[in-house]
Amino acid sequence: MNNISISGGYGYLDGGFNSYMAAPGVYHNEYPEENIPIPIFNGPMASIAGIAKVGSKVSFVFDSMFMYVSEETTVTDYNETKPGYWDEINNVWVDPEFTYTVTAVSNTGIAMMFMPGLRFQKTEKNAFQFNLSGVALITDGDSESFPFPMCTWFIRF
Repeated sequence: MNNISISGGYGYLDGGFNSYMAAPGVYHNEYPEENIPIPIFNGPMASIAGIAKVGSKVSFVFDSMFMYVSEETTVTDYNETKPGYWDEINNVWVDPEFTYTVTAVSNTGIAMMFMPGLRFQKTEKNAFQFNLSGVALITDGDSESFPFPMCTWFIRF
């Protein structure tokens, strides 16, 4: 490798969606109000990258990102404590009685992105790069991965 770089930091992604969760607790005969915003994910990040020349104008590049992901969310359980019924004496419907129990849940996992590729250096100020990237998400008992190819055009001003 001609150049190796290691970096670290903290990532926070909020996609701008209006996604909210309810405050934990027990709610009687009312649906819990969802008013706590949920970020998509946040957590510490690290990266390892490098570049090695394989020809006069071609280089092998490798980049990666690792992130420890934590997500706070809630689970809502519905329990009907008294069913609704028709009161024949007063000739009215009596609504059921129920409770919603909102429980806080913390999910953790790891997100990884590996980006090997080739960089074609046309001039000192201009380069094209193609990466065959892959993303892997590993959470509590579940995993998912997908390809994420990228093309990049570098211009130095």
